[in-house]
Amino acid sequence: HTVSLDEVLGTGPVALSIATPEFCQTAICGPVLDLLLEALPDYPTITALHAEVYADPSSGDDPRAGGLAPLTDAFALSFEPTLYLMDATGTVVTRLDSVYDRVELREALDQIA
Repeated sequence: HTVSLDEVLGTGPVALSIATPEFCQTAICGPVLDLLLEALPDYPTITALHAEVYADPSSGDDPRAGGLAPLTDAFALSFEPTLYLMDATGTVVTRLDSVYDRVELREALDQIA
């Protein structure tokens, strides 16, 4: 969470996970983010980013109170988690939505590595 998408876009392959593990309604946001973190050591050229769905999820009892985060709006997401895989030019090569397993994730990562 120390680097933004605009800082890394076009500098190499990027895996962008947009998910809210703490507030996920489906209990899959955390596990798919964990799969990405588990795979990353095998893909040293890929920069991985995680973007929170909500602008200010810790603002009281309702994480939605602060609205959606800018990336959630920019990608016009109506669901999550979503993983965007971008090549070194910043072009989205593929996208994984909701539930995916290690095999699907590694196939997608292989496309941009």
